[in-house]
Amino acid sequence: RSHFGSRGVQHVVYILQKLENTFLRGQQVMQTIQAELIHQAIRKQIAEVPFHDHKRVLQLGKKGGLELSGVEARISRRLAADRSHHVFHWRFNLGGQQFTGLAPFMA
Repeated sequence: RSHFGSRGVQHVVYILQKLENTFLRGQQVMQTIQAELIHQAIRKQIAEVPFHDHKRVLQLGKKGGLELSGVEARISRRLAADRSHHVFHWRFNLGGQQFTGLAPFMA
C-alpha cells in the first residue's frame, strides 16, 4: 500500500510536471542563446573576411556549409535588387529547429 494516497500521488505528479516545464524552458533559453552566438559568429566572419575571400572562407554555396560551434551553417551571397550592395543569407539547424539570418554587405 502507498504512503502517499491519491492526493499525495497527484501532488508528486504536479511537482514533476512543474520541474519538467522549468527544465524545458531552460533548454529553450540555452538554445536561443546558442543560436544568437552562431548568428553573431557568422556576421563577424562576413565583416572580417575580405570580399574576394568570402567564397572560400565562408564556404559559400557548399553543401556542407561552414562549421561553427559544431553546427553547419549554409551561407549564400546575392546582389541586392538595386545592385547597390550584397546580401548574405544563412541557415542552420540547432536542436531540431531551423534558424535563418541575413545581413547586408557593402563591398
